[in-house]
Amino acid sequence: MTKFKNITLVLKPNIIEDFTQFLPDLITYLLNRKVTVHFFNFEKERLKGIACDLLSQINFIEKTDLNHASDLVIVLGGDGTLIGFCRDIGKMNAPIFGINLGKLGFLTEFSKNDFMEELGNILNGKYQTRTMKPHFASVYNKDNKEIFNGFFFNDMVVSNDSIARIIRISVFINNEHLFNVDGDGLIVSTSQGSTAYSLSAGGPIIHPSVNALVLTPVCAHTLNSRPIVVPEDTIIQTAIFEDSNNVVLTLDGQLAFSLKKTDVVKTHNPKHPGFQIITNPKRTYLSNLRDKFIQGNRL
Repeated sequence: MTKFKNITLVLKPNIIEDFTQFLPDLITYLLNRKVTVHFFNFEKERLKGIACDLLSQINFIEKTDLNHASDLVIVLGGDGTLIGFCRDIGKMNAPIFGINLGKLGFLTEFSKNDFMEELGNILNGKYQTRTMKPHFASVYNKDNKEIFNGFFFNDMVVSNDSIARIIRISVFINNEHLFNVDGDGLIVSTSQGSTAYSLSAGGPIIHPSVNALVLTPVCAHTLNSRPIVVPEDTIIQTAIFEDSNNVVLTLDGQLAFSLKKTDVVKTHNPKHPGFQIITNPKRTYLSNLRDKFIQGNRL
């Protein structure tokens, strides 16, 4: 008996050809299991070029209907698609089954070539999940008024948005001054995101079960700059020096906000239940780390 009766499929944006190779088979498989298959309304036109013959058997919903219309969500894309979907939805009770169509696939643990063999077990209720929790960033102006806020799952970056010029940032931890950064910027990374941009900038790899944040300066113009690991409930505040121009705040490389010289960025750990991500029983965090980074197998 199938545990999940209502499943929503979320697609990586702007792609048709990749989906024509396997999406019709996936939809047909789910329909044969007596599952009601949902897509978002805005996907109707794209699906005409992917699974036209199945449109009459597909149910289309608004994003606002997702929580009560679905008891499982299948995200087909990459890590960016998964993160973008979670940020867009905000909160969701249904577990997420991530299928990797991208280059890395660290969060979306199932390959498009082998996910079908595990899908049957998931539909029968045989699966395990891990919790992916967001962190929160807010921007305050000189009057201490919040002018921007947003979630990030991997990292928050304060950096230069134009030509290669140094910016100066003052960093505070729980209202105590820690250091200044003269360089390309600062990355504040979650433990999950420690294998993303922070890793490229020389930051440490932190197991996702460790509740921590990493502060990693980017190309700091000094001989003694080092990443610092702090508890995840730490309030981190960054202020921009007056002589810094064209500074931007970026969340997970997807959401950006231009900062003025008098703006202050604060991060904190929200009381958010997180998202339940179905894990691959054939993979572990260490095997992913070994295969995708140490051995360089990014697909």
